[in-house]
Amino acid sequence: MKKLICILFSLTLLAALNGPYPGNASNSAKITMNEDGLVFVTGIESQHIHVISPYGQLIKKLALPNQVQTVDYISSCPCGGYLLISETQKGVAMTIDDRNGTTLFQFSGLQTPGPVAVSKHRSRYMAIVEQKKNAVMIYTERGSFVREISGRLRFKEANQILLDTENHLWVMDSASQKILRFNIQGNLLLTIHSSRQIPMKELVDMDIAHTGHLHVLDVNGTIWVFNMQGNLLESKDLQQQIPSPSYFCVHPNNQYYHVLTSSKQYFHLQSNLSVENKINNLSSEKIKKVILLRIGSRIIEHVGFELKLLDESPYIDPSSNRSMVPVRAIAEIFGAIVQWNSIKREVTIQWNRDTIRLEVNSDIAWINGTQYKLDAQPAIRNDRTFVPIRFIAEAFNSQIQWIARDQKVVISQ
Repeated sequence: MKKLICILFSLTLLAALNGPYPGNASNSAKITMNEDGLVFVTGIESQHIHVISPYGQLIKKLALPNQVQTVDYISSCPCGGYLLISETQKGVAMTIDDRNGTTLFQFSGLQTPGPVAVSKHRSRYMAIVEQKKNAVMIYTERGSFVREISGRLRFKEANQILLDTENHLWVMDSASQKILRFNIQGNLLLTIHSSRQIPMKELVDMDIAHTGHLHVLDVNGTIWVFNMQGNLLESKDLQQQIPSPSYFCVHPNNQYYHVLTSSKQYFHLQSNLSVENKINNLSSEKIKKVILLRIGSRIIEHVGFELKLLDESPYIDPSSNRSMVPVRAIAEIFGAIVQWNSIKREVTIQWNRDTIRLEVNSDIAWINGTQYKLDAQPAIRNDRTFVPIRFIAEAFNSQIQWIARDQKVVISQ
């Protein structure tokens, strides 16, 4: 009997030694963001990455390559173009196109790839934790191996890593409750310890902005903000706003947080933690079309897709102080058909089963024969028909946001 117990214990120990890296929640959802504000979320459903607009709407589900079932760790190229992902159990690490999910480069020689990072410096490096070796492997952006930075006696578990704007490597070691900063050659530059003054408990996640501020989330839902020298600047109690925050990312200029919870909720918050947008359940959320316009700009952005150039820019009507947009360009993105009657100077929009009719210089509109009063009259400008954006958005059962500081209008459906 004793011999059987010893054998079972040995097999259990062997499995533990050869199994996944301790302390890493490989099946948890992860989140990352690029400088365009696009947010990428893993772990919601297998074989897909959820893509969220800069304003908090789910706009796409990116299909993964066939050799990847689930993404355990993810990092985005700051300027966009690709994602660095890893799946620990299958020993797969690769870069994929962030628009169509196709494989760009697959790394070889990694047995248990873990956390990943793409540099925020213009001369980009990539970093991948090799969990069995307790080391961080550094590569060029083209995938050429540069060097190995070993944990040795410096860190026990690299639970999260970052490469900042100076190409310095940050390592979060939850086992030792500390964060370390290395240069790209592997020399230790800085250690931030959890202490009585800074009681970081069970470190969960971290991200760094272009301003050089390091944001660290702990299990209590506290965000600790440090400068590049490791000095504490402030702390924020995220738990007051969000139940059970698990992972987050920071806007490059410290303006926003994007946060995931353990129940797959998503929150878009300002830096003062006021909620701008949220998705209650990413698993059941439907994909939305999101259109972004800026007053005075001809660029219309169908977020997550190719940009489009308008014939004329949106403008603010001085008499009503309402935003006016070229009706045909907006309607066609939503799949509507627009007809112009030059004799009656009337616009008719067919969308699904609805018929919307507007008349130039009239504040009356009709939807399926029902009359509505407009807060601004449609107008002709440089041979293009403009309509008040709020009416046309609501006619398409869409939500509208006005971003005053940027003079932007966001329409989502």
